[in-house]
Amino acid sequence: METTQPPPDSDDTLREPDPIRLLALVNVLLKHRWWIVGLTVLALTLGVVFALVASESWTSTAKFLPTQSAGIIGRMSEMVGGASIESHTDGASSSDYYIALVQSQAFLSTLAAHPFDDGPTGKRPLFEIMEAIGKTPREQTLRAAESLSKSVTIVASKTTCAPNAPRLVTLSVVAGSPTLAAAIAQEVLAQIQKHNFDVRGSKAKQNREFVAGQLKGADELLQKATDALALFSSRNRKIATPSLHAEHDKLSRAVRVQEEVFVTLMKQFELAKIEEQESREAIEIIQPPEPPLTRTSPKRTQTVLLAGFLGVFESCVGVIVIERIRSADPHSEDAKEFRSQVGRTVDDLRRLVLLGPRAK
Repeated sequence: METTQPPPDSDDTLREPDPIRLLALVNVLLKHRWWIVGLTVLALTLGVVFALVASESWTSTAKFLPTQSAGIIGRMSEMVGGASIESHTDGASSSDYYIALVQSQAFLSTLAAHPFDDGPTGKRPLFEIMEAIGKTPREQTLRAAESLSKSVTIVASKTTCAPNAPRLVTLSVVAGSPTLAAAIAQEVLAQIQKHNFDVRGSKAKQNREFVAGQLKGADELLQKATDALALFSSRNRKIATPSLHAEHDKLSRAVRVQEEVFVTLMKQFELAKIEEQESREAIEIIQPPEPPLTRTSPKRTQTVLLAGFLGVFESCVGVIVIERIRSADPHSEDAKEFRSQVGRTVDDLRRLVLLGPRAK
């Protein structure tokens, strides 16, 4: 007699694997609560150690504007008799010029070799304070300049009220102490002023020296013309003949011409001095650098909180994964594949360890 088997339950054939249940996860976490607590405490301990051991950094900020004050020069030019001098310097390009200057290798190398006050040890070059690695001072300076390229940041504002208006330039310096950060920022501003005076002011200086030489020569010629007129007048108190009258007029005209030349050169000399001063004061400091009151890093509170969060998260994920692996069927295809992949990973690590010393 044939026995009929009951048809398979349609619910069983269509049943999908049970999803991970929330209560089961909570049970796993509670079961391994001491592991979670221990790993979290370990992560917090590592976070505290890192926050205490990590080197401190402080940021000092300064702001300045490239000056474009040509009003005085324009008024002096009108006194000379010429057209008013206008500034054709583009504010945007002027700001970009200072950004490129501060970021240049030559500028940073000069800054790295500059001595700074290092507390009890007195003044030392910045590359020694930064403990730059190198066999020679030149190599140390270059290494310190590379580090300064990351520590010294200079940017210009993007918005301006006028097309050619100068953009506000912000300088930020990061250092190991607040006083050193402010000192480096102050030296950067001083080096910018020195560069303007030595390089950009060279043309104005040459112009002033040239006008000064011309003015000295005009003064000598005026003195000679004046002396000649005075000598002629003393010898000829009564000008009775046409020839004497013509000679007197000639000498008088020479004196007037030399006086006009002298006055014109004197005005140009004053203009040249103002131009030289303008080139010297090429930036207007809006916010001078000051020692910061709070450090930039490390953020100890945030570091400890982040370490604690990561410790809780990683420990929870770890115990859930381990528990799922333990509860899996050891004869399933997934379990076999898992053991195979773990074995291959161990073999790869063993090969790396063995080949490491040989590669050296």
